[in-house]
Amino acid sequence: MPYIAVNVSRSLSNDEKEQIKTNLGAKISTLPNKSEARLMVQISDNCSLYFAGNECEGAFIDVRLYGSIELQYKKEYTEQIFDIMSDLGFKKEFVYISYLEFENWGTNGSLK
Repeated sequence: MPYIAVNVSRSLSNDEKEQIKTNLGAKISTLPNKSEARLMVQISDNCSLYFAGNECEGAFIDVRLYGSIELQYKKEYTEQIFDIMSDLGFKKEFVYISYLEFENWGTNGSLK
């Protein structure tokens, strides 16, 4: 189950949130063995984000994955995330993306 947390510094409309969720889901299959059917997305807007000590209009996206994914696929998905956020007016230089990969993942009452 992939989990993606999207934190942005400005208010988003419901349509913009839907656009983010839909586009992240549509592109998640870029990552091998990942699908929208198992994707959880959290979107938090109006976060206080600072870069170099100054408040900025930006985004921090945290992608968490069960298992490891080859770098080439993460690079491709990263580019797609940058495009999604750019389409909403976020400058690419203020969008940051991290990946965490886990060997163990608890779901459906047990630990894998």
